[in-house]
Amino acid sequence: MPLAFIFLYKFSGIAKLSGLSEDILLIAILSVSTPTASTVTQLSQLFGADAAYANVINLTTTVLYIATIPLMTALYQII
Repeated sequence: MPLAFIFLYKFSGIAKLSGLSEDILLIAILSVSTPTASTVTQLSQLFGADAAYANVINLTTTVLYIATIPLMTALYQII
């Protein structure tokens, strides 16, 4: 999803039409790259589902996010 956002925003011309600075675009790209499974862990505890499995998924997405931040920033600067 973050890659699609970068290409859509950079190559569609929306960046020039919106007048937003490049820093705001980088912030938006990093926010799209954030972990998404924290809500799953909370809901699994609330509804009695397998919270340990949900916690593993949350940990995995967080570790991937840590690896993704420098990658997305470097890709943004290259493009």
